[in-house]
Amino acid sequence: MTEINSLKTAIREADINDVKLIHDLANEIWPLVYSYMISEEQIHYMLQLLYNEEELKNQIIELNHHFILIFVNEKAVGFASWSAFENENEIAKLHKLYLLLSFHKQGLGKLLIEEIYKKTRVAGFNKLRLNVNRENKTLSFYLKEDFTIIQSLDIPLGKFLLNDYIMEKNL
Repeated sequence: MTEINSLKTAIREADINDVKLIHDLANEIWPLVYSYMISEEQIHYMLQLLYNEEELKNQIIELNHHFILIFVNEKAVGFASWSAFENENEIAKLHKLYLLLSFHKQGLGKLLIEEIYKKTRVAGFNKLRLNVNRENKTLSFYLKEDFTIIQSLDIPLGKFLLNDYIMEKNL
């Protein structure tokens, strides 16, 4: 248990038994956090596609995504996930890093990303890569964390287009 800004926080690895919790967190976080940059229809589509319980199980079991959960006063308030990057021995991919909106700007994102750095270094990776929407306010967070933009990319997803930056950081 860590104390940050008088909040008692804990981070632990998630497993298959936490899928419903991750699903519920995503469904609470996404509509509030993304409403200014993507449509309600796209939010719903992406939640159904990426955060349904079967897909989350698949990410853990088949795709070898490693999830962590962050708790404040024993209440889950966010999660993150990472995996090996496809066909790249030295690069890990940060897939998710989300907090309940009421816990933004309290140092919890920093705790989560530092835990990801530690876990990916221990796993032998030298770089961490992520995609972030070009309109996402968290872009400044990643820039402060010494990520650099290596590419701007538009990715088709169903009838939507993801307008992303690909960012990378040396570990």
